[in-house]
This record gives sequence, structure tokens and C-alpha cells, in this order.
Amino acid sequence: PGAAFIVRDLLEARGPMGRALEDGAGIRRGIAWKTGTSFGFRDAWSIGVSDRLTIGVWIGRPDGTPNPGFFGANIAAPLLVDLFGALDPKPPTTRPPPATVRQEKICWPLGTRLASHANGALCQQIRTAWTLNGAAPPTFPDRLRDGEPRYSILVDNASGQRVTPDCAPGPTHTQEFARWPAALEPWLSADQRRIALPPPWLPACRRHARQRSPEAGLKIVGASNGEILRILRHPDKNQAPLLRLQVRGHDGEVIWLVNGQATERRPARADFVRRLTEAGRYEITAMDDEGRFDRVAISVR
Repeated sequence: PGAAFIVRDLLEARGPMGRALEDGAGIRRGIAWKTGTSFGFRDAWSIGVSDRLTIGVWIGRPDGTPNPGFFGANIAAPLLVDLFGALDPKPPTTRPPPATVRQEKICWPLGTRLASHANGALCQQIRTAWTLNGAAPPTFPDRLRDGEPRYSILVDNASGQRVTPDCAPGPTHTQEFARWPAALEPWLSADQRRIALPPPWLPACRRHARQRSPEAGLKIVGASNGEILRILRHPDKNQAPLLRLQVRGHDGEVIWLVNGQATERRPARADFVRRLTEAGRYEITAMDDEGRFDRVAISVR
């Protein structure tokens, strides 16, 4: 019952999408819904429930012809809300949460309770969330980068910069940090990044940065290792696949290499875009100035 209540509440609120559709119609009417879009825009669907009805909406062509730009969210969901308005206009009943469900303040990026943190570096954002059976689930493991989400560093008292015991010029103190999952880093504001990232290394300690940076990492996203891309064959003109890659877990500049040859140097936040005109194997590497790198190998056929 507790898990069902939480899921139902989430599907009613719908976040930004719920507010976009009639200013949160799901919240006001007690409608919980989910949308979906199939590959190639062939099916746009939405299924919803109220206290009294379950309605499913499918928009598509019987012969499977695509409808470019037809998503479940922008086509099927508005129609679903209109159908509930016409068929089930009664106000929703009040549903108090079960005894196993509580609303608490949660700290991000760790996903732990606010009451357990006095350190602002570990509680960078405060969100209201449901907890079930007294448990506050921690943040999901970072799939793009190794290492613990919570770590400690040594800081020089005089300069406020990062050091190690081997290179510290004077007294130091330990400082704790919590890192965001690499997939979320591009959406952090400049202020949030200043809180989330540790101070720079003291110049005398920079040679230690590569070995002792638990928050650092570098991961290519946009293509999987071993992926096969195919040239679109057409009687008039063949179309080569367009590859678009990004880097996660790094904030500076990276060097992109294709089959061992450096092609460009650019900020890690900038996309690496290349039209792969020739069939064959491509090894694409992103490397930073500290020598950290990630590599994906793809094939074009």
C-alpha cells in the first residue's frame, strides 16, 4: 500500500509536465498517467487512472507509418486529460498516506535525510520526498564513473587549496564533499558547481591530482563500446551516420582522438560531432590534461 501510494502520487504530480497540462490538471483532478512513444514516432500513447475510470489513448496510423514529432506527452496526454474532464468531472477523493509513508526533507546529491547533515557540502540541495517504512533510499550508483559519492580531501589552512600529506606546506584540515552522479553534472548551475567541486590543487601538489582525485572521472556517453552504426542506403544518395558524443564527469577541456590521431581540443561540455563517411572500425578517445581518458570502439557498415 505504501509503495502504491507513492507511485500514484508521483504520477499525479508529473513534475513540469503536469504543470504544463492545464496547470497541473492531474493534481487537481486526481488523475495519474504515464506516456510513451515508440521508435520512429509510430505510436504515441498515454494511460491514466482516476478514482473511478481507467482510460488509454493511442495515436498512430494503422499501417505503422511514422508521425514525426508525435510524442505521448504532447499528443496523447492532452487528449487523455480532456477525456477525463468529459467523462469523470467529479472531484477526487482525499487519500491520506498509509502509516508506512512519511514526507521528509532529503539532501541532494546523497539522497539522505536533512537531519543527518550539518555540512553544507554534503547537503547542496534540499528536497521534499516520500519515505517508505522509515527508509530514505540513497542516490543511485553512478553508472558513468567509479568511486564513492561521499569523499574527504585535505585542505591547506593558509591558502584554502587542496593538498596531500606529502606536499602540504603547513597545517591542514579535512573537508568532506559529495559529488553528483556524472549524468546530472551538465544541469548544475555555476553556483551549484562551486559548492559541489573541491578547491583547486596547490601548485606544488598538482602532480598528485591524477592519483588522488576521487571526485574526478571521465566517461564518454552517446555511443556504447562495440556499437554498430549503419550507412543509410538510398538509390540516389547514401547517408553516413552522424555521431554525437559527450563527456561526463569532467569540467575542463578534453582532447578528442579518432583512431589515435588528435582531431580537436574543446571544453568537456561541448559535443563532439562527426559524420562517419567511411565504413570500418573507429576508436574514439577523450583525454584530459591529467591523462585520464575513456575510449569507445564502434563500427560503421
